[in-house]
Amino acid sequence: MALNQNPATAEYTEHAVYYDRRWKSYNKITAAKTLGLLQTNPAAKDQALVDIGCGTGLLLKIVSHSYPEIKLHGCDITPAMITKARRALGCTADLKVAAAEQLPYAQKQFDFAICNSAAQHFLSIPDALREAERVLKPRGQLVLTAWSTDELIPRLHYKLLQARNITIQQVMSSAEYCKQLELAGFCISAVQPFRAGPQWGLVSINASKSH
Repeated sequence: MALNQNPATAEYTEHAVYYDRRWKSYNKITAAKTLGLLQTNPAAKDQALVDIGCGTGLLLKIVSHSYPEIKLHGCDITPAMITKARRALGCTADLKVAAAEQLPYAQKQFDFAICNSAAQHFLSIPDALREAERVLKPRGQLVLTAWSTDELIPRLHYKLLQARNITIQQVMSSAEYCKQLELAGFCISAVQPFRAGPQWGLVSINASKSH
């Protein structure tokens, strides 16, 4: 899949300069929800985590401080975002330019995968979830935090955004995300809807690879 097929690449090339500053409050809330569902085992050795749609590396930086023993990887479709993430993370994470629907990783490579506020830009959420399942080890964890249409005000807000912005491909309800995760081979262990502001309705889901 060519990265230039996704219109979000061009938009986030422009956003990269000011993204962290503009979305600081939103990112603080969503990052806390995503990482709050991550269930790590401090006694385990040689664990690896990938952030799918890592943007400027905000979540990876937090993980690097909280879990310095975990090997960190991240990918994003926008080269400018990856450049900014490399500046922030240095050698603490291996970062690649890649689409969620075609991850540049080996099968069963990771213990954990996280994806925070990126799914609305995926050209295919089902394909991205199948790729996440592919690169996770048996019983590996995925924490997905995504825009949700569960509540009326966010649902209307996202419909308006979709009408105005071609980068927004699809926004689902919590139940629809769970269904797609199960179809991709995951077992759901936690579902936490939340708000990151009056119009921003989201859900964080912890799912484990079923085999």
